[in-house]
Amino acid sequence: MLFRPARVIKHCAEGHEMSMAWRTCPRCTGEPPEHVTTAGRSPRTRRAVVHALALIATHGPARGQRIECTAARLKLGKAPREEEGCEVRALADPYLSREHFAIERDADGWRVRDLASTNGTAVNGERVEDAALREGDELRAGTSVFQVRIEARDAPR
Repeated sequence: MLFRPARVIKHCAEGHEMSMAWRTCPRCTGEPPEHVTTAGRSPRTRRAVVHALALIATHGPARGQRIECTAARLKLGKAPREEEGCEVRALADPYLSREHFAIERDADGWRVRDLASTNGTAVNGERVEDAALREGDELRAGTSVFQVRIEARDAPR
């Protein structure tokens, strides 16, 4: 007979099922959950860690720039429109659409979404409409190429 440990399920105060790594319930707050881990730390020194995303421009007009995603959603393009709860970043690339792509945090990590751009968005050389982003991925839009960096940082207390 196999022994199977009981499955532990985390719930918010309202009773919604949550991932063990979430600090807040996305159904209660209406926002993507903040990812928190304590991996690799001893129980005495455990501090919450937030996974932040940064784009490092390796080619194109923004070459050398570092674009950090500090909100749950970041839109990039020639002239992205302001939107509540969304960070916007304009880039001077003539081959970008006004609103070219968005980076979003969801329950599984970070995603890129093409915003119906004319020239498309590619991850690791493959054109995508919606794709998960991983550390080291190459993101291409217009003549701009970015390297994806997902960094663990101590969460503010």
